[in-house]
Amino acid sequence: MSGSSKNFSIGEFITDEDMQLCRRICPDYKTRIRKKLVDPILQPLRTSLGLPIRITSGFRSPEHNNRIGGKPHSHHLFNADRCAADFTIKDTSLAWHWLEQHRERFCYAYWDKERNFIHLSGLAKTDDRVGIMWTIEKKQSNDKEVSNG
Repeated sequence: MSGSSKNFSIGEFITDEDMQLCRRICPDYKTRIRKKLVDPILQPLRTSLGLPIRITSGFRSPEHNNRIGGKPHSHHLFNADRCAADFTIKDTSLAWHWLEQHRERFCYAYWDKERNFIHLSGLAKTDDRVGIMWTIEKKQSNDKEVSNG
């Protein structure tokens, strides 16, 4: 990735399938990912904990988002000022604790404990909410999320 990150590449945040559309809709996607997710959150988290972070989802096309059951207004979509990533890390509770101490760096985060990943939504110019955090314990049989926070 161009810029200051030593542990992340652009290929972790966008699939080859979505790359061409992303370039058309969001030509500054590399800068946006770096400025909203990598520089303020992911690289400092990686450096502080000394643990590798695996990005499991980043920018998505609407088709990709629909195919995987993403929300219609997901921050993963190529739009306006939004940027989001899902990630896994060896010690999720330690990463969660770090995020609790650095809430000013993101719009919201949730920890899906059943599927063991953390979702991060980077700050946008229009955000009046900062550092909102919750956990999803498990899905009930009727597919509603049970959340704390």
